[in-house]
Amino acid sequence: MDLNLLKTFCAVSRTLNISKAAEQRNLTQPAVSLQIKQLESIIGSALFLRHPIRLTETGEHLLVNAQEILSKWQSTLDFVQQEQALTKGTLTIACSDAVLRYCLLPIVAEFRDKYPGIHLALLNRTSLGAQQAVIEGKADFAIALFQNEHPKLIHKPFLNYNEVAVVPNDHPLAKQKSVNAQRLNKEPLLLLEEKTLTRTLTLNWFTQQNLNIYAPMALGSVDAQIEMTRQGAGIALISVFTVPPDLVSVKVKKLPSRQLAIYYQNLKPAVRAW
Repeated sequence: MDLNLLKTFCAVSRTLNISKAAEQRNLTQPAVSLQIKQLESIIGSALFLRHPIRLTETGEHLLVNAQEILSKWQSTLDFVQQEQALTKGTLTIACSDAVLRYCLLPIVAEFRDKYPGIHLALLNRTSLGAQQAVIEGKADFAIALFQNEHPKLIHKPFLNYNEVAVVPNDHPLAKQKSVNAQRLNKEPLLLLEEKTLTRTLTLNWFTQQNLNIYAPMALGSVDAQIEMTRQGAGIALISVFTVPPDLVSVKVKKLPSRQLAIYYQNLKPAVRAW
């Protein structure tokens, strides 16, 4: 339905005068009368009694709903305008806790300072879970480990990095600049849990080296990998940007570099700003 018909109807209902309603709507009197007839045709019932003009019972009922419809429509227009101007709205990002802590915190702080009206929500997800959150409409975009192009998502590179072996200062490998897969295979490896893409890529790489690694633990976070390394439970393979200062990182020979990517479906204003 043309909302102009409702606007004209409300103007006539307020003034109970075709001439005054025409002035308010910047229309001619015949145009106002025509719009009222069009609306009555759509409703299938008279909206006004004439001589003097007054609302019918149907008109009274329509007025309440018309005012609510127009109010909600205006509220929607206002929100869209504010969203476009980045003074209001939401931005939901899905990523791992490690990506948030070690990569995004400065960007989050900068974004909040620049766009204080945008409500930020950060969902803790694995790479695959973050992508799924975008598909399901639970997140505006994901920052996730890139493996292959996703059929339902657009991706843009975000960060290239290396995985490194991390050991305590007193570990025999701490004095080495690099280590190969065969040497790592002699140690218990501390990897993330089975559902993570990081673990899958690591296991696939060892399989390509014809090695069946010993991974006694499946850990739920990078923090857990780091803590278990401190306790001497094994060697953690973690992103180079997550290595704490009290542990030693050792380059892993021939381990391919990895890439974080931004995955999204639609670039709403807040996503573009990010």
